[in-house]
Amino acid sequence: MVSSAWRIPRAGGSPIGSPTRGPRAGAPGRRSPPGGGGAGAGGAGRPPPPPRLGRGVADWLCFRGIRDRLGLTRARHALTGGAPLGPDNFKLIRAHAINLKQVYGLTETGLLTTHGDGDVRPETLGRPLPGTEVQISADGEILVKTTSMFSGYFRQPEDTASRWVDGWYRTGDGGMFDEHGHLVYLDRIEEFRPLASGQRFSPSYIETRLRFSQHVRDCCVAGGETAPFPVALVTIDFENVGRWADGHRLGYTTFTDLSQKPQVYDLLASAIEAVNRRVPEWMRVGAFALMPKELDADEGELTRTRKLRRTFVEQRHGGLIAAIQTGAPDFSVETEIVYRDGRRGRVTTTIPIRRISP
Repeated sequence: MVSSAWRIPRAGGSPIGSPTRGPRAGAPGRRSPPGGGGAGAGGAGRPPPPPRLGRGVADWLCFRGIRDRLGLTRARHALTGGAPLGPDNFKLIRAHAINLKQVYGLTETGLLTTHGDGDVRPETLGRPLPGTEVQISADGEILVKTTSMFSGYFRQPEDTASRWVDGWYRTGDGGMFDEHGHLVYLDRIEEFRPLASGQRFSPSYIETRLRFSQHVRDCCVAGGETAPFPVALVTIDFENVGRWADGHRLGYTTFTDLSQKPQVYDLLASAIEAVNRRVPEWMRVGAFALMPKELDADEGELTRTRKLRRTFVEQRHGGLIAAIQTGAPDFSVETEIVYRDGRRGRVTTTIPIRRISP
């Protein structure tokens, strides 16, 4: 199976693997272009190859060798579990004719959901398996019933009882169903953050999808019991945004200068709006600010493996987060600068705050 991203344009005709067929030479009621050339490479009057042939050529030239290197030459099905695979990686693997599907399950329950043939959606975990029921609680937790349910934790009756509510097993995972009836995993329920409306959302789910953008390096999404909507602190990817700025003849000097330009705010607002279109209304980012510096492991904002230390970041940048949540137009921060000769200085930067249209 070859996705449209892998179709290769041919000179004078449709892409390889396209369902479009050229006119048959000499077909009644059809006229060939001047010179006798019909659709086909170089106007030779030959119709383009059928989609199956195009896929076969691509598989023989490229994909078969890649599958062999992965040890999946004869694999009929490939399953991925644990943390959900990113949509781009998921699509890339399936484009190599690897029948990859996501699965979701627990030690206590066995497998619960998976994709069916012809019903694969990259951002979901599929539909419940036969003999399995799945529902979402009022606070967003995934609850399940299944014929393969365990009988309880060994010699831990209290822990066993705490995992059940009205006959449903509490997974501890947060999720939702999309419009196609597929289960979407969000995060562990204890990682959810509250909003003023009483609803709860998953910051990491939004952050992960924002980082799919090539222009986002890091981000921190915050909420709170007084917050009307989620807000985001975004760190640009200096290399990629710098390349974008060069291509648009946008001059800049430093990371801070580039990150605070209105055109860059427009660029990142588009990335956030794209994520907002794919999440429920209460999870949509309502406003954001671009950080004037990168998040740094040496300053405790990230771990050494570049994972966000959320609590520390929310405390350190609490003033900026509060300004975003209250609708302020900007916020001033003072940053300490250490020069190569050891001297220290302080620079005050005014950070614009951008609202996102609902």
